[in-house]
Amino acid sequence: MLSNKDVEAVECFVLAKGITCVDFKYEVLDHMLTDIEERMVMDDLNFDIAFHEVKKKWETSFRSTFSFWFGVSYARPKIVMQKCLKLMNASMLNTLLLTLTLFIGVYFGNHFLPIKSLIISNIIKVYSVICVISAVTFLYHFLDIRVKKLETTYSYCYKRHFICVPFYNFTMLLIENAYKSSLNVPEWITLMWLLFFIAIYGMSFAMLSKHKTYLSYYHLQVT
Repeated sequence: MLSNKDVEAVECFVLAKGITCVDFKYEVLDHMLTDIEERMVMDDLNFDIAFHEVKKKWETSFRSTFSFWFGVSYARPKIVMQKCLKLMNASMLNTLLLTLTLFIGVYFGNHFLPIKSLIISNIIKVYSVICVISAVTFLYHFLDIRVKKLETTYSYCYKRHFICVPFYNFTMLLIENAYKSSLNVPEWITLMWLLFFIAIYGMSFAMLSKHKTYLSYYHLQVT
């Protein structure tokens, strides 16, 4: 029904609206093409008129918006932001569950091995190792995604996870200093925040894994 030229025109429109994530681009493109074809058949319209009506229908979905989750400088079309927020909310819920699981595991495991005492006594070393490994890995993936220009909603959320890294670093140091000072911060708070820090990195790389899985499935160049 639609010619290659028609499909190309719709794809250019989608890209012009800021739908650059390859997974979401094809999803939106498929929906729009289906809408256009249905209007052409049911209302006996030509491509130009049907395309114009579909663009009006999708106008609010393409409106640029932002979320404090991602930062005001990272405005994206509303439809993209909604999906990314859904992914991030699910990721943060999993982060909290993983943190709680690790926390319970450390406390119960301490009866068999001095895990908790070992972590607490070496907390800065553990924290520093995690920071260095994660920072190097993230920098590599961040540059790789940018160079290959194959971004998905998963890789977008992966990068947004790390916007808060300076905050995690700062608060981790504050908590550790408070724990060692006369403020008498309970050790479980220090331990919980460290485990949350670990869980954040874990969920970030899980998001990256989904990005790679998508590219592999569609035989795109894996980053």
